[in-house]
Amino acid sequence: MDFFVIGTVIISVYTMFYERSYIMSSYWRLGKALFENYGTFMLLSYSIIIALLWTFYSLFEKHRFIFIPILVILLLASALSGTKKTIIAVVVSIPVYFFIKYRKRAFKLIFIGIIILAAVYIAYLIIMNNSVLYRTIGYRMQSFINSVLNNGEDSQSYSERYMMRNFAMQWFTDKPVFGNGVSAFRGLYVLKTGKFLYSHCNYTELLCNTGLVGFLSYYGFLIYMLVKSVFLYNKTEKSFFMFATVFMFVVIMLDYGQVSYYRTHYFLIYQLISLALCANKESSSEAVNEKSNEQFNLSEDMI
Repeated sequence: MDFFVIGTVIISVYTMFYERSYIMSSYWRLGKALFENYGTFMLLSYSIIIALLWTFYSLFEKHRFIFIPILVILLLASALSGTKKTIIAVVVSIPVYFFIKYRKRAFKLIFIGIIILAAVYIAYLIIMNNSVLYRTIGYRMQSFINSVLNNGEDSQSYSERYMMRNFAMQWFTDKPVFGNGVSAFRGLYVLKTGKFLYSHCNYTELLCNTGLVGFLSYYGFLIYMLVKSVFLYNKTEKSFFMFATVFMFVVIMLDYGQVSYYRTHYFLIYQLISLALCANKESSSEAVNEKSNEQFNLSEDMI
């Protein structure tokens, strides 16, 4: 994972340097010129989310202060990417981390919460008052806030995505058990509107495409990993399980505004978490067997 973070930082720095003239002169999203293809360009944004969460975990759990400049670079890249999900991931992951870490110390949690809210407010003021940051992420944040406060009346993007989710639920009710087929929403939507798009919501996309069978299988697996990671962190206090807990929580929350089951790199992280859970289970079994053998040998000696 450290190498993944380093790779993301190198790509982010190179992209910022390559697109510096675009960033300084117009409303621009980082990676738009370098990657050209929208899907590839979005890979950078999702990679930044994963790298940010891992960096945050490393900074607090491993106390590696080398991660401070890396965190600054990734936060800048996330702001310039213009993707609201990267900002939301950071804002949500911080309180989740401290709640799990200091759940038995209420006053410390309140104090940390006040600091986090102050930091978020200061960051918001900086973004809104810096012309470069406002052109890339500020106006999108403003549009998002307006759409929430005014039921989406001021946001064309919000209205379109709301319509997509409605269509997805309509097609889900036609075939609720097994769905319409993997990636079926895109085909149905292009016939309806002429646009080849996904529904921008993993919940509705899964329900439409795979029905209740696919939906429950997919989220049953994710929730199992989340609950197991929380349990193992409480039991072992291993840092990786903290990262797994925060990552799974953030993904499940962000899935309302993204379609994550098309994202291959998310599945790579799921595989790493699954391997860690299996490895811990095997080590626990070995420890139980060793303890049983010791008790058996002790009883034999007594006989």
